[in-house]
Amino acid sequence: MKITFIEPTPSPNSMKLHLDESLESGIRKTYTLENERSAPSWIRELLHIPGVKSIYHTLDFIALDRKGNADWKTILAEVQEKFGQEGLSAGLTEEDEEAAFGEAEVFVQFFRSIPMQIRVKSGSREERIGLSQRFTEAVTQVASTTMIKERKLKDYGVRYGELEDIAREVEQELEAAYPQKRLDKVVSQAIAHGAAEEEFVEQRRQLTDQEMEAALKDPDWRVRYAAIDVLEPEERHIPLLQAALKDDKMQIRRMAVVYLGDLRTPQSMELLYQAMSDESPAVRRTAGDTLSDIGDPAATPVMMQSLKDNSKIVRWRAARFLYEVGTEEARPALEEASSDPEFEVSLQARMALERIESGEEAAGTVWQQMAKRTKE
Repeated sequence: MKITFIEPTPSPNSMKLHLDESLESGIRKTYTLENERSAPSWIRELLHIPGVKSIYHTLDFIALDRKGNADWKTILAEVQEKFGQEGLSAGLTEEDEEAAFGEAEVFVQFFRSIPMQIRVKSGSREERIGLSQRFTEAVTQVASTTMIKERKLKDYGVRYGELEDIAREVEQELEAAYPQKRLDKVVSQAIAHGAAEEEFVEQRRQLTDQEMEAALKDPDWRVRYAAIDVLEPEERHIPLLQAALKDDKMQIRRMAVVYLGDLRTPQSMELLYQAMSDESPAVRRTAGDTLSDIGDPAATPVMMQSLKDNSKIVRWRAARFLYEVGTEEARPALEEASSDPEFEVSLQARMALERIESGEEAAGTVWQQMAKRTKE
């Protein structure tokens, strides 16, 4: 068995290794050191490579997950040795000592629309923090015998940075999004809902455009955040979102970026391009993720420029975008990026370059590929 090529994934802690042999369709196996006895001998060998956490095997590939900040170059060099292959990581410069890309998944636990706990996960690490006393008191007022059953864990998306910092950032956002007046209303609605069988859903009042404009100019960032949090963006809101992109609070700028991505108009696209130059790497990466979800090749020039971003998480997103939808014009920028000091960025740039040089048509983003399969 041989590895045909290596492909990075959106998670910096996982690599996809394509093989020249395939399992039968429908077979999916996940192996760790705990169940290695059930694994083929070659997978057992890979599991004992320092830094390897688990291996997922299906069809003609394996997804290899690493522990924490283990070095991909070291891991893949040993994979190369196990398979007796040369050149899997040849020509790559030494990876620096910084932490891995810092990608983390954020979840918030709710009970009847009242946030209770924040969970931030990255690999095997997890940070959990509870919210302030006023949230605990609100939950106590509406607690019922079905409390455990009614708890919901809501996905708050991906953030970047240290787990504790991310958790505190999300805590700030929830504190701002739930001023006491809103929290009191949720409690009243939840009590009125009683033990009804249907799931409780908070009824929120939408702000008028005039109220929204006034709130987004409030000197208190928490008022501004609470306002933009309730916004259901339409094209007429673009001037408000454009102003929000200049807010001094990063969370508000990032929220504006997400809404602009929902609109997908020519004007909103131009504003997303501008957001790729935001002072915050988190906002730039969110803008890059949004542009990648849209998958419009018109974003190629700004993504080419982002290959030189001082943040590795932004450079990786730019390289991934160019792999998915990039064209011939991106070759010079990708050639330079293929020598990026970050392993994941370099590998992704090389993949994009190889696809373009081979004349292979861009497959599009994951969402575009799924839509295409649905139509077929």
